[in-house]
Amino acid sequence: MIKQIAISAMAGLFLIGCSAPETTALEAPAPAEVVVSPEETNTQTVKQIYAYFETGDVPSFLGMMGSGIVWNEAENFPYAVTNPHVGPDAVVAGVFGPMAADWSTFQVVPESYLAQGDKVAMFGRYHAVSAATGKTMDPQVVHVWTFKDNKAVTFQQYADTLATREALTP
Repeated sequence: MIKQIAISAMAGLFLIGCSAPETTALEAPAPAEVVVSPEETNTQTVKQIYAYFETGDVPSFLGMMGSGIVWNEAENFPYAVTNPHVGPDAVVAGVFGPMAADWSTFQVVPESYLAQGDKVAMFGRYHAVSAATGKTMDPQVVHVWTFKDNKAVTFQQYADTLATREALTP
């Protein structure tokens, strides 16, 4: 801001015919060191995970998970019967495989994030259409992620399980 004011003042001097001082060069301030908190880093990682999910980039989505991720679906959610799902392959087999069969469309819509330490909570909604019934659902959800070395190591889903069951039930 100071540099901009100084440049404007110097330009004004030239416009009215005055000479500029001999030492017109301003030293640029040293760039400030940007410190990114673990919370910011983890929140950006969660946002990237949802972006990969939205675009169907499964390899990148799974690449954001630690090899031993412990994934828990909400109690009474259709894919919780085999909780916990340990490792990306188990998550695909126990959650995303059945989801692909059950839903003609399934979208996670993040609305806000809350981070503390190694945890990030995403507050949002699911927008989905049941493949079997054609019914839609729009329940509130919370996903709590835990990170270590920039990889997701735990996932806990909290969701309106009744809305999900109603959409899947003929």
